[in-house]
Amino acid sequence: MRSSVLFACGLVFCATSSPGCGDDSGGDDSGGATGSGSSTSGGSTSTPGATVVTTVGGEDTAATSASVDDSTTGNADGSDSGTAGGTSGDSTGADLDTTGADSGSGSSESTGGGGAVAAVPGERCAPNERVALVQISGGGLLPYLRVTFNDTPPPFIGAPALSTASCEFYEFLPAWPCGCGVDEVCSWDDECVAEPQPVAEFDLVVSAGGREQLFTETDTDGQITVGDDAFALELSALGVTVTLPETAIPGGLLDLEGNLSGTFEAPTAVDLSWSPTADGTHVLSLTNINHHAPQPTFTTCTVAGADGSLHIDGDMLVPLSVITGLEFQAIEHARVAAAQTDIGCIEFVFAVQTYVPIG
Repeated sequence: MRSSVLFACGLVFCATSSPGCGDDSGGDDSGGATGSGSSTSGGSTSTPGATVVTTVGGEDTAATSASVDDSTTGNADGSDSGTAGGTSGDSTGADLDTTGADSGSGSSESTGGGGAVAAVPGERCAPNERVALVQISGGGLLPYLRVTFNDTPPPFIGAPALSTASCEFYEFLPAWPCGCGVDEVCSWDDECVAEPQPVAEFDLVVSAGGREQLFTETDTDGQITVGDDAFALELSALGVTVTLPETAIPGGLLDLEGNLSGTFEAPTAVDLSWSPTADGTHVLSLTNINHHAPQPTFTTCTVAGADGSLHIDGDMLVPLSVITGLEFQAIEHARVAAAQTDIGCIEFVFAVQTYVPIG
């Protein structure tokens, strides 16, 4: 886009679906982040900018640090872990429905006028419907949390151009840049529309073992210092509260292998395999268009961990392989959940990210 608009659009897209956007290392940074910078105050360990509340004998004691730690690496979803890009689907080891169709008994329900709604394990948000993505990533010294929460879904993502049982390809067709104003972005249907804005105020309570840690709009990422690898969540904003029961970050995949058919400039397929899991987890993949091309075009895939394999068709990879070629780097082993609310779809991803060499 023109320098200011392209920068603004790039930021919005990176926040919603494209980790590592603008990074010359490139790639499909589909998942978690690790970070450092925890501090100890008053006998409690706390994430900078977050509040840890420990319940002792019915009384709450709080330790709060004043700064926000921004030292992170990795993805912010999915549409963006991809984490980032996302699809809707169902749980308990079955393949997720990546077409966005109703998945049946496991589908989430709208709040219907506000109030609390329970996120449905195994569900994901369609990328063009998601307003919030909460990611908890394992693999570091401490689990790391990152929240992306906007007031509207991304207008530059439309319906998928191609779909299979496991994957969806989203193509952005308007000319890029498209000459919009400073506070506008080019929409999927080639119109200049208002740019999504971060939600001005929200509370996210992370709880484990009788302790709570609070994240707000002023500290949207940081280390989790309560519990080990399983957490319950409660997210409140704009009159809506979404709850998620205790959910564990899964371990890494075993015997993971990747294979590229064709070349990075002309791929015909990518195939991944691993030892099947038996606990209802999922494997997520997000591959963005080459980072030298700024438009929001990407392929996202979701399969049950129990399947033990993922196939991505060449038709969904060739459009991404422009300029310096295909950038595919990592996948996530994840537990997911989502809730349809009056303000849009809210998604939760508990994941560990693994680099996968494919050729």
